[in-house]
Amino acid sequence: MLNKELFYPNVYTHGYTYSRIENLSYIQHVHMGVEGVYVLSGNVQVTIDKKSYNLRAGDISIVMPYHRHSYMTRNSSDIFAFALLSDDVLVQNPFFSGRYNLPNPIFRKGQYSDSVDRVLGLLLDEESGDAEEQRRRIEARIAAENFGAVVGFAAGAAMAVKEKLDEHAAREEQKKQQHEQTMGGL
Repeated sequence: MLNKELFYPNVYTHGYTYSRIENLSYIQHVHMGVEGVYVLSGNVQVTIDKKSYNLRAGDISIVMPYHRHSYMTRNSSDIFAFALLSDDVLVQNPFFSGRYNLPNPIFRKGQYSDSVDRVLGLLLDEESGDAEEQRRRIEARIAAENFGAVVGFAAGAAMAVKEKLDEHAAREEQKKQQHEQTMGGL
């Protein structure tokens, strides 16, 4: 089991952090912050509010404040973990106050922008490169440090997807009702 201070070494200094972790397993816990994992390889099971999800390479989970969650790797996993645990940011932002529920806390590979993969790739690539690549890495780190915006975007994207699905379901229901009316009149 990992100690959170080892898991997130600079969390008390900056209020946000990200870290690469092999074979992530962590007991059930709750906190005021936002926490997420991006699976680089292998699989990990995340349980959020008693609902379990099996994540594979490329999947992302985002846990909002006050939601009980845990992680379990059965075989092997390589994870990019990120968290926003700053009281200053969390208390001042109405998005984080209360018990906000994401419609779906899991984002499967292919359900989010390719930019996420590019930013994470730059963050994880510590090899020295040319000046342009180093500039990209710095920009990726800045993007990671603005984690609140990323979470807000993800929540907004999830809500937009849910709205689209609801609209689609409403259109399908309307078509069904029109069909039933047409068939009933024959």
